[in-house]
Amino acid sequence: MDNFSFDPPEATVPVGAEVTWVNHDDVPHTATSTAKPKAFDSGALDTDQKYSHVFTAAGQYEYFCAVHPKMTGRVIVK
Repeated sequence: MDNFSFDPPEATVPVGAEVTWVNHDDVPHTATSTAKPKAFDSGALDTDQKYSHVFTAAGQYEYFCAVHPKMTGRVIVK
């Protein structure tokens, strides 16, 4: 999370991979799954806080920042 965007905006990882988001901005951000029910939700992360999630199933996982909904990203798990 940097300059109000996810970097990278898309990542491809193997099943079992742990993905970590770090907030480098001066305002809170979240990494919140768009799936229902939510596959993951970081809650509000302040500057330099981290959140990690292990992806245990193949698929495409879309997510966004609940504070700034125009911030979007995707994790592709193969």
